[in-house]
Amino acid sequence: MRVLLVEDDRRFAAALIRSLGPCGYEIEHVVNGADALAAPESDLVLLDLGLADGDGLEVCRRLRRDSEVAIIILSARGTERDRVAGLRGGADDYLVKPFSVAELQARMEAVLRRVRPRTGGVLTVGGLDVNLDCRTASVNGVAVRLTPKEFTLLAALAREQGSVIMRERLQREVWGTAWHGTSRTLDVHVSTLRTKIRDGARVEVVHAVGYRLVPSEAGAPPQPEAPQPGAARAGSVRAEVAQAGAVRAEAVRAEAVRAEAAVEAAVEAARTEVVRAGAAQAEVAQAGAVRAEAARADAAVEVARVEATRLKAAPGVAAVQAL
Repeated sequence: MRVLLVEDDRRFAAALIRSLGPCGYEIEHVVNGADALAAPESDLVLLDLGLADGDGLEVCRRLRRDSEVAIIILSARGTERDRVAGLRGGADDYLVKPFSVAELQARMEAVLRRVRPRTGGVLTVGGLDVNLDCRTASVNGVAVRLTPKEFTLLAALAREQGSVIMRERLQREVWGTAWHGTSRTLDVHVSTLRTKIRDGARVEVVHAVGYRLVPSEAGAPPQPEAPQPGAARAGSVRAEVAQAGAVRAEAVRAEAVRAEAAVEAAVEAARTEVVRAGAAQAEVAQAGAVRAEAARADAAVEVARVEATRLKAAPGVAAVQAL
């Protein structure tokens, strides 16, 4: 995904590029409005308003007049008047400095979802075809059976083939949440998906960031196999055996991931039960304390009654003693 960063503060821009670059964004940085208007087309513009050669708001208006590119204003101007002017000037969103990188990423994703609505059609990645209208996939013309979640995951990757998509974004798009419990589920689905589409495309992992879909080296349609004599045939058999072993290894890894996910779920359930039990014990202890306090109150009332009876009888006793 190509991002144009228009920011005159070079230190701030460098920090932003270091944070967003590993997330799969190709960022071009310019420091003034003239370079921004002359820059190649991008998918999204991050625009500061305080530029050396003029007001960034005018740059925003000209970008909107000439294109449909997504625009997010990043500015220290935080009054309501400034925000309204920026949005009416053509920006799709307005983020006031300082802000967190996580919030910026979420806003970038939300803006791109709005300005680039998901369309139908067929997406092709190597030997893999993904039909968004029919929700079907095929590898080299052979249909692949996918679960609904697997297809949604594959479609999300295919829409931005070659680009790295963050794990959190995939979790939100496929499962509707970025809760940590879905992270292992994502790994399981990716592992299964790799096995099913390996002859047409492959899902690459970018460590600690996310995944991307690229054509498989074996993505070309298979050619008729010519007769192979002796040693060549033996080499082919060895290759087939090795491939079968790789498939089995991938299946074992997928099963191990599933087992680990099940263990994590069981541990989480046990933790929840322990917390529940602790809360119940606390309630029992609290109830016992309340009962003890009530007993003490009852005893105090009884003492008060005895004392009151004694005081009432005291005048009569005194009179008798006087006689």
